[in-house]
Amino acid sequence: MRYLAALIEEVSDDGAVLCGESFGGALSLTTALARPDLVRGLVIVNSFPYLDQRLRLAAAPRLLRLVPWAAMPIVRRFTASRLHSSHTLREDLGAFHERSRAIDRDG
Repeated sequence: MRYLAALIEEVSDDGAVLCGESFGGALSLTTALARPDLVRGLVIVNSFPYLDQRLRLAAAPRLLRLVPWAAMPIVRRFTASRLHSSHTLREDLGAFHERSRAIDRDG
């Protein structure tokens, strides 16, 4: 949230209209609640207003920092069933894995 707030402050003098889908919707809502001075409007698509497993969500990035970056393709394959719908086509999952190989640790 603080990165999004800093970005808005950097690029706009009068706030921003945030559009968030899925987890981006939760991020947009959190930013609007924490920094209403930065948000002129919200567009929330297919998101969730409440998250009941906050501890797991907070722990995930910290735990991922402990994983050697070379192991991330294995982690992505192990977690794919939790990240994607059971209706996701096999070729779409393949495209996801192919594109995610280009993401570095900073990303």
